[in-house]
Amino acid sequence: MVRQTLLRGGYEVKVADTAAGLWKLVVEGLGDVVITDVVLPDENGLDLIPRIHARRPDLPVIVMSAQNTLTTAVRATEAGAFDYLPKPFDINELKRRSTARSRASAVAAPARTAGRRVARTCP
Repeated sequence: MVRQTLLRGGYEVKVADTAAGLWKLVVEGLGDVVITDVVLPDENGLDLIPRIHARRPDLPVIVMSAQNTLTTAVRATEAGAFDYLPKPFDINELKRRSTARSRASAVAAPARTAGRRVARTCP
């Protein structure tokens, strides 16, 4: 659903089904925002955030989770997530939050983001 909505919004979307696949996309250096779930088949998504920020400090990470607990939200924030969305969430809210940060990043670093609208997701 996230992928389809972002595609319809004119974004180029790269999808990874695992933390390893997401990490490969991060290392490739494409994209303006990462949208990931906490629960991934091979690793906890929250554990990826510090590595993502070490590799690409300005890359915002939005975490979504069906584990709607205060502890999960706090752990996401402590890990360095830009935003946290508990499932179920309004898809328009996700679009608003991810594009607001992308626009801010584009203003701060136009050469890095010029001409690209890319979001990456993990289910």
